[in-house]
Amino acid sequence: MRDVPIDPRELSRNTLITACASIPEQVADLVITLAARAADLDAEVKELTRLLQQDSNNSSKPSSSDSPDRPAPKSRRVSSGRAIGGQPGHAGARLALRNDPDHVVVHTPTHCEQCGESLAHVLATASVRRQVYDLVARVEVTEHQA
Repeated sequence: MRDVPIDPRELSRNTLITACASIPEQVADLVITLAARAADLDAEVKELTRLLQQDSNNSSKPSSSDSPDRPAPKSRRVSSGRAIGGQPGHAGARLALRNDPDHVVVHTPTHCEQCGESLAHVLATASVRRQVYDLVARVEVTEHQA
């Protein structure tokens, strides 16, 4: 019948039956070639699937390379029901005001914030103290009085 090589793109059931009867060696070679190609493609699909499933949790990839379709991980932390921050009754901790600061800067207002009138002739009746601690070669404290 025909001794030309079988083109895999033109395979049909009838073509294979006819080829098996007339050129069995070529059919066997074709089947072996196609089986090897199928095995190669199967291995390639498995590798690509493995690469697609990698993210920052199961590889050394940075989290910025994660797919945008991937949902953010859910926190397993359980809420305590309390408000955030300091709780009622907590004393807190802070640096105490020093009586002998290294510098004192007095901030005096020059005019009234409501009416804009000058306050040059008005004496201060109260002041508020705040201290800023700067760490230099030694601790230096500046007191601000208003």
